[in-house]
Amino acid sequence: MASQENTTLWILTEVETHRLWSKIDRRSDNECWLWLASLTKGYGQCVIRRKRWIAHRAIYTLLRGPIPKGKTLDHLCMNKLCVNPAHLEIVDAQENVRRYYRSKTHCSRGHSFEDAYRHTGGRRKCRHCANERRRKRLCPAGHPYDMNNTVLDSIGRPMCKACRK
Repeated sequence: MASQENTTLWILTEVETHRLWSKIDRRSDNECWLWLASLTKGYGQCVIRRKRWIAHRAIYTLLRGPIPKGKTLDHLCMNKLCVNPAHLEIVDAQENVRRYYRSKTHCSRGHSFEDAYRHTGGRRKCRHCANERRRKRLCPAGHPYDMNNTVLDSIGRPMCKACRK
């Protein structure tokens, strides 16, 4: 994808302006403005003067000014399709990722992160999923499924040598 660090603002023709705004479901200033056209990785994309842009970056640049080199836009509303500049904030990539993980309230299996624990590196891990994984490594009697204590049954499931379960 082409570089998006354009430091010049455009003055769009009437046709270009109409074409761009026709792809946005613009509601009130405090609601999300949803991109209705082409997508890439869940984000809107557009072409302005033969240059491909991620839609929220293009709209932000048009309405607010250039995005500094090495910075990114964080969707404060957490909606990838939103192009409302009031919902976007310039941050560095590390802060953007940090905010994303902080906003997660449930793991990928739907368990709440209320009783989560911190894993190496600071990311939250679901305690319920970790317990499930741990249980799968133990037989019903609590013996470990390891190289010395495990055989496979006739259909390939691990079976404890100690208790044959």
